Amino acid sequence: MKFLDDLLNYFLPLGCEICGKYDWASSKLRVCKACASPLNLHKLENKVCPVCKSILLSEKCEYCNSRNIFFTEIFYLRFREKKEKELLQALKFHEAKQISNYFRLGIGKFLSRLKKLELVAVIPLPSNQKTIRFRPYHVCHSLFPYLEKKLNIPIINLLIKKSHELQSGKTYRNRFFHARFAFEIKKEYSNKLEGNYLILDDLFTTGASLNECARILLENGADKVYGLTLLKGK
Repeated sequence: MKFLDDLLNYFLPLGCEICGKYDWASSKLRVCKACASPLNLHKLENKVCPVCKSILLSEKCEYCNSRNIFFTEIFYLRFREKKEKELLQALKFHEAKQISNYFRLGIGKFLSRLKKLELVAVIPLPSNQKTIRFRPYHVCHSLFPYLEKKLNIPIINLLIKKSHELQSGKTYRNRFFHARFAFEIKKEYSNKLEGNYLILDDLFTTGASLNECARILLENGADKVYGLTLLKGK
């Protein structure tokens, strides 16, 4: 497959999803060098919550104190700005699979922190069956081989999204109601988990889906659950 991709890129080079320019970066990332730099890495001047990374407006985190939080901590690679929002949409709905490589940039800065968590597996947050038929790859697929190799742990699809509804388009409140019954663990993993797990997802906005999946993992024996997302909404 890689040979065929390289061959197609040579004869039919891919342009940048943002400006349309062709260069070596756009052929690999679908984003040209000029648009890819500087990276929108997370930089916060304000004090943030150590768990959800929300900006603290007082001594207590408004987000964590407004609901039951089941994940121990989340990490994210960058903020969702206008450019990142457009690229994520292209990755999800325009079959621009290579953009996942762009979102992988910067993961190396988190490697030492992730190694200290003593993780036993990475769990991709699942999509519903309708989405899988339309887009047969996970949005974070480019991170799979990197995390497997660097952390020396497997990628395990042990969760199922049984709801056919999408979170996008729902109100903030309704996202939590929907997520509560949207996921389940596969029967072969039920009550058989142990150790610490890392849930991998594309975007943290309300955190409803990630939090619900963390609850399910804890309920089935996990010790701690962390989250890693490509983007974090402000």
